Amino acid sequence: MLVTVLSTVIFTALQRGVSHITESPLPFSMTVRMNEVSGTGPSCGKLYLIDRTVEAMPRIPDSTPPDRWWKALGAVDAEDTTIEIVLQGNTPNAVVLRNLQVEVTQRRPPARTGAVYSSGQCGGPMDPRKFSVDLDQSPPKPVPQAGASQAPDGADIEQPPINFPYKISDADPEILIVSADTAHCDCSWHLLLTWSQTGQQKTSRVDLNGQDFRTTATEGLRHWWSPRSDYPWTAVQP
Repeated sequence: MLVTVLSTVIFTALQRGVSHITESPLPFSMTVRMNEVSGTGPSCGKLYLIDRTVEAMPRIPDSTPPDRWWKALGAVDAEDTTIEIVLQGNTPNAVVLRNLQVEVTQRRPPARTGAVYSSGQCGGPMDPRKFSVDLDQSPPKPVPQAGASQAPDGADIEQPPINFPYKISDADPEILIVSADTAHCDCSWHLLLTWSQTGQQKTSRVDLNGQDFRTTATEGLRHWWSPRSDYPWTAVQP
């Protein structure tokens, strides 16, 4: 069972979520968020591939640039994509989450033009159920990762990887973090979540408003970084 503090995180995510699975009827709510990060520093953070020269790039917004700001510039997730899936049952009756699959719908050669940009943001959401995905594998599979929690004295406690199944209800939510990366392709992909309740098993597609996630490799492309609007785009050495 997740710690009580997750209730606040769940409520916030449901209020601010980017995309909701709309298949009907579902016995649980599901909210999908992308690339939620925090912190500073050019050596970490979300990378984006944009087919623009640095001279044509606008200055970074004063506030942390949201994913939609980058997408409005035609950006594609570079090297990795992090998906946060927030799940909570609608009733006290348990829903069993049985499996998570990755389905790559298209593989293209990675771009050879454009440049990589980042805003120097790093860090991430809290550490619930984490999975890594290598999109270069065929088929790619989510691999459970170790988590972490804090002891009363503030010390970090490593939690071993816990694979499916999980149970959710209206009182027991779950958050899944899926980090997918590629070094060799420009991949379009989505997730398939298998779940069951009262003896019936079904599969729900996880994407953003019906659109696939997209992640591309960036080998050989320049990387530019800027933390804020008054800071020029600066080349990052490989």
